Amino acid sequence: MKSIILIYSTILLIACYHTVVTVGTGVLSVNYESFNTRGRRINGEPCDPRPRGNRCDPEFEICLRYENNNNALFNCSSPGVVSPQITTARYDDNNNVEFGRTFRGTTISNPVEYATDDQFDGNFEVVIDVVDDDAVRFPPQRIDTVLIELTVANASSTSLTFQGLRNDTPSEAAISFSFTCDTDYYGSLCTVYCLAQDDTSGHYTR
Repeated sequence: MKSIILIYSTILLIACYHTVVTVGTGVLSVNYESFNTRGRRINGEPCDPRPRGNRCDPEFEICLRYENNNNALFNCSSPGVVSPQITTARYDDNNNVEFGRTFRGTTISNPVEYATDDQFDGNFEVVIDVVDDDAVRFPPQRIDTVLIELTVANASSTSLTFQGLRNDTPSEAAISFSFTCDTDYYGSLCTVYCLAQDDTSGHYTR
């Protein structure tokens, strides 16, 4: 009798793991590690060419979306931007910013967690826009923009480095990310729903 129950439970478990739903739910966690401005603005000129040393005063706008459209330039004003969208305060005299556990001038924790929606296919895009804000002497001037296209299949706990669009000595951004399924969802995109149960529909434990 025990063998029959075991076989029956195993069949239910296998069937459950092959039940695919159209909506996967999970959390995309992105750790924004660092950003190196290389001390230059978008035109290649130094941020602060003074005797005391060339240092930028970077402010960041960081956003993410799930829609992956290679034919459209993505920026933080584009449709589909996922909350939270990050706008930092100025990092004074800092060419190589280490973001740490929160972003300056915000209460947003780092790594940043983004809940996936019903359009998520495993692909996502990140944009990091940076300006040099001297506060008093000049209006903010663009440093660089880093556009990143990724898929959860390449999730990495180690740093991934991406270069900006600036032609002359492009800036560099380092991030890492992970993707975790919500409870009872499994698979690379969390599209397999499998509910633990102990009733007339079946019996098994995870």
